[in-house]
Order: sequence, then structure tokens, then C-alpha cells
Amino acid sequence: MIGNVVNKYEIRALIGYGGVGTVYLAEHPTRGYTAAIKVLRRAFVADEALVADFLDEALAANDLEHPNIVAVMAVGRLGDGLPYIMTELLDGETLGQRLRRQKRLTVRQMIRIVEQTAAALGAAHARGVVHGDLKPENLFLARAPMNGERVKVMDFGIARLRGDRERQIDGRSDIQALGKLMYQMLCGRVPFPAARGSEQVMVSQLLEPPRSLNPDIPPEIEAVILRALAGDPANRFATMAELVAALHEADRGVALAPVLRLFPAAMPLSPANDTPPLAPTTLFRRQGGRWWMVRSPQS
Repeated sequence: MIGNVVNKYEIRALIGYGGVGTVYLAEHPTRGYTAAIKVLRRAFVADEALVADFLDEALAANDLEHPNIVAVMAVGRLGDGLPYIMTELLDGETLGQRLRRQKRLTVRQMIRIVEQTAAALGAAHARGVVHGDLKPENLFLARAPMNGERVKVMDFGIARLRGDRERQIDGRSDIQALGKLMYQMLCGRVPFPAARGSEQVMVSQLLEPPRSLNPDIPPEIEAVILRALAGDPANRFATMAELVAALHEADRGVALAPVLRLFPAAMPLSPANDTPPLAPTTLFRRQGGRWWMVRSPQS
């Protein structure tokens, strides 16, 4: 493939191998623009209808123009008929690579990744697009300005390409998959054994509760993970927005707990003379990463 021209871009180097294809670095010969080109494996192109659905879904995800979804520049076929997808070239590493280096992430790191991933998936679900194959290798942690990091969700429609009909794939399937990632990010291992089976069976085979593997996980956070992993889809969060809201609420509870232990009976100061009474409408406020006691006069 090196030296071939695809969609006016010349393939310059091999980047790596994925589950369904090979990824190359390509560069525009005159403008200097770069791109990544994923060429699908022949094993996945026998069913033309599945390939067409996969390419359509890749374009549908790109139509969202979401900052946390990798931008698809073009789709097409090479001279020998192999389908390809051309995307923006990202600088960074996948979540899978990060976990192989660090094994576990902190709760704060996990929340930042989940927030961005859920935002992308929630936008996709609103347009009827389901990922269906969410895993560490499909989340790219791209370097951003000012030493920041932006999550980029990749490979929408892979489950469709594989003809995965063992389970019903919908938005709540992505929610459970995100729950698996939350577990893996904090515990350093997947929540289920390798044996295949229905989602209900897999959940009944949960290896260990998260806090038994990582005691630093607050129980409030563990509860969110376990709900996302629920075997019955009706018991999971209904939407990505609901999952993130629960995660934020759990995080606030974790942050507030030390303050409540120090001031279990915190009440507003007693009014002096005939000043209007104070109401305990606001006891605590988060500012600058810390919780502060505040008191507001009754309006």
C-alpha cells in the first residue's frame, strides 16, 4: 500500500493493525495535509450489504460534526474493491494503550473520559446512530492545546459490519459497554469472564465488585457503574445524559462527604437583633475545586 494514492492522498507509512482493518498514514502531496486511512480486511467484505451499511453508518456518525467523534473525510473502495475510510489524523493514544501503560486510572481521569464519550454517544443516539462496539481501542485520547486531552470516539458501525445478531444492539447496549469501560478504567480488568453468552448471563458472571479490586473507588461511583452494567436493559440508565448526571451527583456526594463529617450539624449563624432570619437554603458551594460553607439570607 505504501506509495498508493487514495482520494488524492499518498500513503506514506503503516500506523497499525486494528480488529477489522489496517491503518495507514497518508499525506496530500502539495498541501501537506495528513489523514489516516483504514483499509478493511477481506474477511469482512464478502457481504456487500453489510459493508454498505457500515460505510453509511460511518458517514452518519460524521454528519453529527461532534467534537468527540473522529471526523470522517471520505469513504470509498480501492482498485481491488477493498473498502476504506479516511479520517482525520489524531495525535495521542487509544484508551487501550493508556490502560496497558497505567493499568488503572483515577476516578477523576475516568470521569473526564466518560463525560466526553457519553456526549458523543448521546448525540449519535439522538440521530438514531448506535456504536455497538465500544471498547478501549475505539476511544482515542487526542492531545489538545494547553496540555489538554480530547476523547475521540472511533469505528461506529463495526458491530453491523461483523453481522452481530447475537444481541439486540441499541442505545442501552452502548450504555452497558460504557459501564464496562468505567469498570476497566478503575479496576484494571474487564468485569466479565471471556466466555461468550447473553448480556444477562455475562452480568451474572461479574468477576468481582469494583471496590473489591480497587478500594479507592467510592461506593457512590461503584453504584453508578453497577447500574450501567445491569443485565436487564430496563434497569440501566435510559440515556447517556442520565448516566452522566448520576456520575456527577455521585462525584458531588464524594466531594461533600468530608465536609459533612466535619460539620454534621452545620446551620446558619443566628440572626442578631431584628435582622431578617437566615434560612439554611444553601450550606455548601463548590468553587475552585473545593467546597465552601455559605449562608444566604431568606429572600
